[in-house]
Amino acid sequence: MTKKQYKTLVERVESAYHSGQALNICGASSKSFYGSLPRGLTLSVKDNQGIIDYDPAELVIVARAGTSLAEIQSTLAKKGQMLGFEPPFAEQGATLGGAVASGLAGACRPYRGGVRDYLLGTKIINGKGQLAQFGGQVMKNVAGFDLFRPMAGAMGTLGLLLEISLRVIPKPEQELSVEFALDNEADAIKVLCEFGKQLPSLSAASWFPGAIRLRLSGSRLAVNRDAALLQKSYATAKMDASYWQAINHFEHAWFKELDPQHSLVAIDLPPASPPVILAGQQMTDWGGARRYLKTPLGIERVRQVVEALGGNATLLLGGDRSAFFHPLKPGLAAVHSRLKKSFDPKEIFNPGRLYPGL
Repeated sequence: MTKKQYKTLVERVESAYHSGQALNICGASSKSFYGSLPRGLTLSVKDNQGIIDYDPAELVIVARAGTSLAEIQSTLAKKGQMLGFEPPFAEQGATLGGAVASGLAGACRPYRGGVRDYLLGTKIINGKGQLAQFGGQVMKNVAGFDLFRPMAGAMGTLGLLLEISLRVIPKPEQELSVEFALDNEADAIKVLCEFGKQLPSLSAASWFPGAIRLRLSGSRLAVNRDAALLQKSYATAKMDASYWQAINHFEHAWFKELDPQHSLVAIDLPPASPPVILAGQQMTDWGGARRYLKTPLGIERVRQVVEALGGNATLLLGGDRSAFFHPLKPGLAAVHSRLKKSFDPKEIFNPGRLYPGL
């Protein structure tokens, strides 16, 4: 994208700032379901595309926010590398900017980290229409503050992402997905937590009602060693690795078979937390740290129970989207509010998409 085209985006944001016009930042719309309903005049950043720099030796890629994940993944794959956080919806045209803004990561999240762990820097347009750059191809900016990291998961509420610098990782030499029968959820959670300590090559672990499913990734030596260790205690069988992508993309039949009167809720908890006792059907991902619940209960009731366990609940499908993300505690909400005012003083970027007033 040329400086002139950046100038056009800057002018559009400047105009919105002066008029107070809300802007709905939009890329490929692959995550339009995620977050509260968008408001404002659509500002498409889809044409802001292209890989700016890629240094395989340094494990760093810099690309414009509208660049498709498919293009980035294809480029990395040619050098035997990948995005470590396994962002969803690449096949649906998802963009790098959307991946960062949503902060969504795949089954590897507990073992390799989330989006913000790979983010090295960003160039943005702030809410006044000013260009700003934070970080770069290093792990911290000159002031020592990671001002770019809040962009991960901010749902576009802090600024218009233009360019993004990411750390990438080598693709594993070998991957193996296995499963074995285990009916009891409480037992499954204990086992998943044990595996997190015992299996260095573990890169995904879930309990789907009736079975534990695991993915081992790394060197052949490490994967074969951990597979043999598992086989000593459990009757494991190889399984189709496409399961992980189906879960990551919310395309598994379990997600799609949702009663119209039910909601789908993502519950995040400390991994060793006991089963969440609520009406509905559950499955477990992220080695016990993520529980998915299909329930007829209202989201407020779910959150009451989850908060008592030290977790939070995100409303993925069904119910009132104005209560999509778990409300912040007052102190944390005040910090978010100050951050929002600093980046976007007139609250023109994706207002309310993340939290009311943010």
